[in-house]
Amino acid sequence: MRRQYIITFFSLVAAMLFAGCAKDVSVAGLDVSKPVQFTTSSVNEYVFKSTETALSTGDYIGVFAGSPISRNNVKMRVNGSALEYTDDADRIYWTTGQTVASNFVAYEPWIADDSFASLSDKQRVWTVNSDQSSDANFYASDLKVANVNVAAEADVDLVFNHILGKVTLTITSQLASPLTQVELVNVITSGTVDLDDGTISSPGARTSTVIAHQKSFNSGTKVYVYEAILIPDASAQPSIRITVEGGTTYTYTLDSSFSLVKGANATAAFTILRPGLSAVFSSMSVASWDSGVNASSNVNTEGRSKSIANNKWAIVGTIMGTNWDEDIMMSNTSDNTWQIDIYYQAGEEFKFRYNHSWDDNKTIGAKKSDSGSDYVSIDLGTDKVLKYNDYSYDGEASGAKNMRINGSTGWYTIYLHPYTYGGSNWPTVYIASK
Repeated sequence: MRRQYIITFFSLVAAMLFAGCAKDVSVAGLDVSKPVQFTTSSVNEYVFKSTETALSTGDYIGVFAGSPISRNNVKMRVNGSALEYTDDADRIYWTTGQTVASNFVAYEPWIADDSFASLSDKQRVWTVNSDQSSDANFYASDLKVANVNVAAEADVDLVFNHILGKVTLTITSQLASPLTQVELVNVITSGTVDLDDGTISSPGARTSTVIAHQKSFNSGTKVYVYEAILIPDASAQPSIRITVEGGTTYTYTLDSSFSLVKGANATAAFTILRPGLSAVFSSMSVASWDSGVNASSNVNTEGRSKSIANNKWAIVGTIMGTNWDEDIMMSNTSDNTWQIDIYYQAGEEFKFRYNHSWDDNKTIGAKKSDSGSDYVSIDLGTDKVLKYNDYSYDGEASGAKNMRINGSTGWYTIYLHPYTYGGSNWPTVYIASK
């Protein structure tokens, strides 16, 4: 689910709270009968809790109001579904007789820094926490910025964008000992951030190490999910260092196609095998994070990951510790051949899809007419005819079944020949033991 942070400023004309005192209070150039009162509203299943996709009670944001209001780094506190001033003297008002628009810039988490005297001093070095294992340190690393120009006395919607990058690691372990720590080695942890436009310049050296935050653990499948907030780095090639109980470590370096994009979630999935204790890399992709779409938008991207490179075929299913929620990208070895090596566990199921889409003309599975109730077992060493999901000619019913490999747990090479959708050739798959 793609979510966004949204905070609404309601301009209250002759607000009851201030109606009595407006006669007695005089603030030069400001109309105290027209304060900006801050409240929060929910959009797209927005939930107020301590997560990276919501604000929670006790979180602080900083607000800048541009000319002619001219207020700088006003500290506000989230309290349930409302925002409150930490000091009444900091209340923001529209100026007397204001008719021109004002620019509002907000960011979270708030920084107690005198260098934020105004947005002309909007650039500062931002450093993520090197130990993000705790919830507090992980969320405190996630800098978010909102920027909007608003007509005088109009309601102001601030949509916050993540301006750093996130790495999510899905690790399936076949080890007897539990994982105790995951680190990202040779990453960038600092850069100069411009709060006005969200750009990042002068990144630090790619020499730091960050301890990742454990998001979840499934004791049944032994699948761990770790995550970390980092400075965006298009040329990132971090090493993943995994420590298990007892102190043994395993290290795997992601390949050169890995890229950490601003505001995006770069994912990697791999398995630590018991035989040989090797790290088996399976996939990389970049999925949408909270990208700050307008509040009126309602975009559901759950289960629709965006890979580093589009126009690619991928295998998707319950393989390699996933659950129909992640593309494992295939390599194009010739004009009509796509190949991938996978570690397959008996009983897992899969299909193929193009450009991360479940559209009928971009999804390939087994023919409905093939034997098997909900899935079709694919024999090794022979071409198996498949179908696009909505192929219905030659007496073949629309729809396609899931596939399984007719073999035991182990390594396999899968060759997909998709052919052109709507052409005379049916797609085929060939599977061989590796």
